Amino acid sequence: MPNVTILHEDATLSDLSSATLVFVYLVPAGLKAIEPKLRGILERGGRLASYMFSVPGWEPVGEEVVKGGCKVRFYDSTSLS
Repeated sequence: MPNVTILHEDATLSDLSSATLVFVYLVPAGLKAIEPKLRGILERGGRLASYMFSVPGWEPVGEEVVKGGCKVRFYDSTSLS
């Protein structure tokens, strides 16, 4: 089994260059601000899960409604515009 590292950090300040899976909870303006970092993850074959808010301009590959009716949206390389 490969090593797993879980980081609980500010995604706007974190080095995400080696990330393969990222879970974020950011408003659309925050998602737009780190869009280049997120794009890099997906271009390398990684995946993204965004709680509550959509990444502006990207099409989720799926979504799931969780407790309280909130959505988690899932993205991969096919989501990029």
